[in-house]
Amino acid sequence: MKIETVRGFERLPEMLLAAMAFERIGVMVARGDLAVECGFERLSEVQEEILWLCEAAHVPAIWATQVLDQLARTGQPSRAEISDAIMAGRAECVMLNKGPQSVLPSRHSMTSWVEWTATSTRRPLSCGD
Repeated sequence: MKIETVRGFERLPEMLLAAMAFERIGVMVARGDLAVECGFERLSEVQEEILWLCEAAHVPAIWATQVLDQLARTGQPSRAEISDAIMAGRAECVMLNKGPQSVLPSRHSMTSWVEWTATSTRRPLSCGD
């Protein structure tokens, strides 16, 4: 299922229930279309809820639309892309639209650090330390 509209987002719980009758299902979060539909102000909240619903339903989520686009084009991620990569770590799949696959090690290192800090008993360094 591709979630790209507010209506699709609002109906996701019932669509997930209906889709569970099938053996193979997944949800693609079409972030570009959703941003236009729901507004950039609510996009983060909507994405979070979609990931939460998929996780609760044990349905794989695909994170799509301009993930690490600047990193692929310039070799340097934007601050927003770093946050995106970390959020994408909660999805089972990340769709890279363009660019070399060389962005994958960067995404892996970003998400690995976040996973380490979440499970570590040590207090990670902060920018202010």
